[in-house]
Amino acid sequence: MLADLYRYFHAEERRHANAELALMRRWDMLDGDGPPEPDISIRLAMDWLDRYADSLPLAVLGAAIPMLEVALDGALLKFLTDEVADPVCQQVFELVNNDESRHLAVGYHVLEVLGRDPLHVHAITAARVLLSPAVLASLPAAVPLFSHARDNIVGMGLDEAKLAEALGRFEKVGDRQPDVRRNPSYLALKEFGKMVVDRSHPYHLLSDRVTRAMAHYPRRLLRRPPSWIDQLTYEPVV
Repeated sequence: MLADLYRYFHAEERRHANAELALMRRWDMLDGDGPPEPDISIRLAMDWLDRYADSLPLAVLGAAIPMLEVALDGALLKFLTDEVADPVCQQVFELVNNDESRHLAVGYHVLEVLGRDPLHVHAITAARVLLSPAVLASLPAAVPLFSHARDNIVGMGLDEAKLAEALGRFEKVGDRQPDVRRNPSYLALKEFGKMVVDRSHPYHLLSDRVTRAMAHYPRRLLRRPPSWIDQLTYEPVV
């Protein structure tokens, strides 16, 4: 049942991406008809997801999904609806937020269920995560990605305090449930999110250096973009 729910949510997220692409075309932000070319840090993250995401433990994915949805949808989408006067934009993101509320309800339920595992299961899961080749391989891509995304959102005009407030909701809602607070992946990502939001945290000293290094990564060494990129379109899809 959970797999079916995630498949349904995947289809909704693709519709969201198509709607956002249509808005970009409406605002003359596209150079051509396809999605804009992402910068190197996002491309490296996409390459990593394409290779390793399926091998990540459910405990990691189950914590990462609601955290990213709260941070991105709770901050970025609200910023756009507050700042953009286009009525079509308002209608689009009202529908997107309706979908995301269901995604978050399921996401927090998954966090709660995973948190009910006995302590020895949490210990085994934590060891699997720390020793997972997928997680270890993600570090070079993940370190600059989240910091870069944070800087881009703030650079668009989003107040840093509002970004921190959006991420704080991830903690506020999660901490209401004792079982969620027992989930090591939730606890780790909660602290990681605080580091990313706080630009004065020493984490950004490392992240900035890695980001500058990644900027020189040869694009010719990148893999072909994932096939799902070809499914994105601004045209109405039934």
